[in-house]
Amino acid sequence: MYTIAIIDAVGLSYDGETLSKRGLGGSESAVIYMSAELVKLGYDVTVYNNCESPYSSPGVYNGVSFKPLREVENPEYYEYDIVIGFRSVAAFVPHEERDSLNAFAHLPDFSPIVDAALHKILWMQDTFCHGDHLIEQYLNDGVIDEVFTLSDWHSSYVSHADHGKKRMSENFHQKIFQTRNGIKKHIDWVDIKDKDPNLFVYNASVSKGMAPLVEKVWPIVHKAIPQARLKIIGGYYRFNDCDMPDMFEQNYLRLKALCGDSIEFTGIIKQSEIANILAKAAYTIFPCADPETFGISTLESIYYNTPVFTCEFAALEETAIDSASYKIRYPVTPNWMVPWIDQDAQAQLFADMVIRAYNTPYLHQQKQYACNAVADICEWDTVALQWHQHFCFTFGKPMSKALLNKVNRINQRAHKVFGRRTLNKCELGTIA
Repeated sequence: MYTIAIIDAVGLSYDGETLSKRGLGGSESAVIYMSAELVKLGYDVTVYNNCESPYSSPGVYNGVSFKPLREVENPEYYEYDIVIGFRSVAAFVPHEERDSLNAFAHLPDFSPIVDAALHKILWMQDTFCHGDHLIEQYLNDGVIDEVFTLSDWHSSYVSHADHGKKRMSENFHQKIFQTRNGIKKHIDWVDIKDKDPNLFVYNASVSKGMAPLVEKVWPIVHKAIPQARLKIIGGYYRFNDCDMPDMFEQNYLRLKALCGDSIEFTGIIKQSEIANILAKAAYTIFPCADPETFGISTLESIYYNTPVFTCEFAALEETAIDSASYKIRYPVTPNWMVPWIDQDAQAQLFADMVIRAYNTPYLHQQKQYACNAVADICEWDTVALQWHQHFCFTFGKPMSKALLNKVNRINQRAHKVFGRRTLNKCELGTIA
């Protein structure tokens, strides 16, 4: 089987056990879970990242080797078949260009392992990327072979965006593999009858809609439903404990100071703790402020039979499946994509949607049961099988009939459940 190096040059500090000890962002959790699932399929996976801190250590976890970024310059030579740059083109900057690109000059020189790789992938998780303006040039020059995106919306956005240089979608269509995110199940089954009908949950960073929720939406909802309680999970991340509070931390503390007894702030907590809260909650309330490229917290909520109040905006059109969600058109607050939004009008529209749903418990129960549609395709192992199919297709490697049938069923279910319209090349005919 193939060897894979995943290079996370910009993420938080973590190793393969971090999620069992503390909360992390969805992007970092994607690397941890996905790399472990690829190992189960027979791949040899190494993650290069910031794993030297009080919170993490280099080592082998669940079969995945975590190494500090500086080790790519170790005299010992590592050779990988596939190199994946995560949320950054830093891994692919040619040696002769590093000094002229100040943003990457402080990073190790990854060229020895990249130059030897058979296949080079940029795994996008966000709308932005470290080195955005270089993506199309690197695709055209063969510095990068393809880009991994997460949803129909994400594929369209990445191929059309203007981050310093307007991209030509014609140059991207054949070089995009559309994957998705997954979750880890911490609870196998949720008893809907045991859910608290008055418990609402927000599970995202402060920048993703916490302010419009606390300042605009929740006051309207709580006035109409005095018994309603809101539990806010998440907040902000410090890359270094010695850093001064940034704008996200300051905003979080400001919002926390504004709130009364109806809102509880948990801060960053472990995934297992989040699962226990979602299993008891009746609703997730997420008036998204910025475009989601997939929405791991939304998928988590649906898996735990907790329908989501959100917006028909970016990839939530796909992830927040209609049968298990409530949505209004456009986000609640203006942002760089829709600066013309009337925030007060949208907040009222959003709150009215929440109040109507609360007052129709029978219809809400139907949505709770409809959440079960994601149960068989939401975990990371199903995503890893889709990657495996793609790699087999890319390298002309045959798959067993049993495994091919299994992954084809996953593909079909993902299209049906999420309403996906994009077909990857490997879905059109894999070598059997």
